[in-house]
Order: sequence, then structure tokens, then C-alpha cells
Amino acid sequence: MKLGLLQSLNLGFKLCDNFTDESVEILCDILQTFNTLESITLKLRCWNKVTDKGLKTLSHALRKLTPLKSINLDLTAWNITDQGLNHFSKTLQNLSSLQSIKLRLLSCENITDQGLNNLSKGLPKLDLLQSINLDLSFFKETTDESLINLGEALQKLKSLQSLALNVASWFSITDPSLKNLGERLQELSSLQSLEIDFSFCDGIQDEGVKEFGECLQKLSSLQSLDLCFYE
Repeated sequence: MKLGLLQSLNLGFKLCDNFTDESVEILCDILQTFNTLESITLKLRCWNKVTDKGLKTLSHALRKLTPLKSINLDLTAWNITDQGLNHFSKTLQNLSSLQSIKLRLLSCENITDQGLNNLSKGLPKLDLLQSINLDLSFFKETTDESLINLGEALQKLKSLQSLALNVASWFSITDPSLKNLGERLQELSSLQSLEIDFSFCDGIQDEGVKEFGECLQKLSSLQSLDLCFYE
């Protein structure tokens, strides 16, 4: 496929029952030919048919797209584990031109603290990042450890202007990790937009919400705030 000047690509395969690891391999063979891409959006909602093998293949393909400034991946309900996410995390670290990341891992239920911690460790290496949108909702194996490590990583992104984070149904997180996240975020002096969904996080109590809010009051550049604690 000869599209040698292509800079932006948007592909969607929503709710495709027949999209498998082999389908990802075919897609990636094509992606690797677009070495001028600066923006890529892949919406690949494929219920449990794509595994770590597919994510590893995708990671290797993305690693070769070094001009990328914006990446938007919807991997809803992929049957992936910490091992697959680790491959992807290493790829992100090599995309040094990235300014915007949107990653949807909704209902990737096999991801644990270990996988998210690896993802968090890679974020500070992307010092040009201005926008992060992470949908990590309905993870069953995550605890306070993941939220604390994510907060520590975000604190180091001094150029960050927009943050959206969905941790809905993280049943195990508690007030101390929420307060810790607030203390980390209050250091982001460039942050203008903040959106976090804590819906159905049953371990969070009124005191934690209060302390989190007190931290956010120190964000002097904040222009937009959207918080959800729906039960």
C-alpha cells in the first residue's frame, strides 16, 4: 500500500467477533509501511479474541512509527495480561515524540498491579506529553498500589495540561491512595483540565473525597474539573 505521505490514520473494528491475534498481525503488516504517521487511532473492541500475542505484535509495529505525536487505542475487553501490557509499556517509552496518549483498556480483567505499575513507570520518560486519557475501568485485580504508582508517575509530567482517568469499579482502593493521588496532582502547575471517574470505588469514604478536594484547590491553572463518585 503506497501512502508514503500519510500523517493521520483512524481505523475502527468495533465488536468484531472474528478479530483475532492473526487479524492484528495482518493489520500491523500494513501499519509498518506508514512510517510518516504522526497521529493514529485504532478502535479494536474485540471481545476476548485478542491475547498477549496480538498486543505484542501491535507493540512492535507501533515502535517503528517514531514520528508519532498522538496515539489513541481502544482495546476494550482484550484478553491480555500483565505480560502483554509490559510489551506495550516498553513501546510507549520509545515513542519520544508523543504529546497525547489515549488508552482504553475497559474490562481487560486480567490486568493486575504489576501490569499497571509497568505502564506507570514508562510515562515519565515521555517528557513532551501534554494530554493523557486512560480508561482503566472494571479492573478486578488492582489495589491502592496501582493508584499510588500512577500518581507518582503523573507528578513527573510537568508539561501535562489535560488528564482524564477512569478507575470506575476499582473496589479495593481506599482513602489513603486517593489522598496520595491528590498530593501528586497538586504539583502539576500546567494542568488545565482534569477528569476522573471513581464510580463504584466502594473503598473511598467521605474523608478521602474531602482531602482529595483540598489538594485540587492548589491547581492554580485548572480551568475544567469533572469528578464522579457515583455509587
